[in-house]
Amino acid sequence: MARLSRELEQAYRRTSYTAETPRGVITLRIGEPCPELAELMREHGAKTAAYLTAMNPRSEILSDEENAKRLAELDALLQSEGWMFFKGKAIADTGDWPDEDSRLIIGMDVEDGALELGYCLGQKAIVVVSGEDPSPQLYELPENKDRPLSPSDYQRIHLVSQTSIAQTLIAAIFGLLFVCFAYVIWFNSTGVSSIHHMVGAIVMGLAALLCGFLFWCSLLDTYTYYILRASHR
Repeated sequence: MARLSRELEQAYRRTSYTAETPRGVITLRIGEPCPELAELMREHGAKTAAYLTAMNPRSEILSDEENAKRLAELDALLQSEGWMFFKGKAIADTGDWPDEDSRLIIGMDVEDGALELGYCLGQKAIVVVSGEDPSPQLYELPENKDRPLSPSDYQRIHLVSQTSIAQTLIAAIFGLLFVCFAYVIWFNSTGVSSIHHMVGAIVMGLAALLCGFLFWCSLLDTYTYYILRASHR
């Protein structure tokens, strides 16, 4: 894991992380308890929360247009997956870094959710709250040597995962069924109806071959997903 420089770590710690909630604007500071956030999490039965942005990946300032696009895609991603989130801003105390529009996400798992998302979006660290400790903590992320994903890219990769795994299983099940039907029909073809049985067996065999083709295509998509995911860990 690439360690944050002392200057960058101090910059994260000298930042106020605000969020506009139904209880009003709450402000998070790393290492400092936030009773308002703790109450908000209890109200929604959540034990974790994450605060992150899609702006300025790798701490490299992007244009306003690119940042706005990435943020809109992050909102669409969170909404499509049903996460409860609140808009906010990360505001540096010294004012030497531009304010970053960010999102406070309630209930997102830290290990398989917030950390993975923050890493894929090219962030060097994110702020999380986990367990009984209401104090926000700074989580450093491994250095992402690949091109940071946009939120829409991240969403597409996960969509490929969900659909490809389902297609693989369906193709495998139907392929096996067609093979079994072809076997039964072929070896029970006797008498006058034997030709019809043989034709039926051939049709079932062709259907099994088609399912096999779909199986391997879906398996390839699933493999591609895991390769992409591994390359962004």
